[in-house]
Amino acid sequence: MQDKESLSTQLTPIQIRTKEFNKLRRDYTPKVVAVFLESLSAQWEAKNNEERKLLNKIKLLEEDLKEWKDREDKIIQLREGAKIKAQEIEAQASRDASLFLKSVQDRAEQIRRKTEEWLERVIAEVDKTETRKRQLVEALKATLDEHYAILSDEQSLPALGLDLSSVSGTAKGTN
Repeated sequence: MQDKESLSTQLTPIQIRTKEFNKLRRDYTPKVVAVFLESLSAQWEAKNNEERKLLNKIKLLEEDLKEWKDREDKIIQLREGAKIKAQEIEAQASRDASLFLKSVQDRAEQIRRKTEEWLERVIAEVDKTETRKRQLVEALKATLDEHYAILSDEQSLPALGLDLSSVSGTAKGTN
């Protein structure tokens, strides 16, 4: 940019217009030179204006470019930050899932253990009940056997000549 600026600042339109030439016999006439210089001055001024506009446009575009690069840098930083945050969230979710799974497994193990203990108690109670039932059945059988034996003996008593009707009548009257 300095080269462009220095080129246009070396020679100004006013310098072109006011430039004086030595008058020689065989050279151009001063009027022709003045017309040429006026034309050159106008063109030079137009080029200088165009150059200033282009330099301003370049400056604005450079500012825009800087702004867009800043935005791009911010977006890159945000993207990198988002990646890091996503990795942190993923890692935390993985840790949370592991802890939750461990908790569920521990709870399942606790429930299994309690269920096994309960089943052991129920089985022990069933065994105890079975034993009591067997004992009651045996006691009932023994009692029935005794009653049967007594009844069998009562039936054999008349054959022996014994009469229990008076005893059984007395027993009926006392009731």
